[in-house]
Amino acid sequence: MVVPATNRYLAGLLRACRLLLDWLSDLLWGRLLCQDHRPLPPISDVLLLDTASALADKIRTGKVTSEQVVQVYKKRAEEVNGILNCYVDTR
Repeated sequence: MVVPATNRYLAGLLRACRLLLDWLSDLLWGRLLCQDHRPLPPISDVLLLDTASALADKIRTGKVTSEQVVQVYKKRAEEVNGILNCYVDTR
């Protein structure tokens, strides 16, 4: 099926308008919502870089305990809580 040139032109025009609106909305919302942009502190423990499978293997083989893993993740959540507001209770 051959698409007439006017339909291709309109499709291209609509695509360009959508891209422009996406860009403008990203710019606007980025300015409104991210006024207080602070970088996250650097990762202090290499366990945070391991995948869940790697952590499970380390726990299974006794290289780390599940308690250590939980403590590392809890400490990281406390470090970034002021920026992300992701942690509610610090028992």
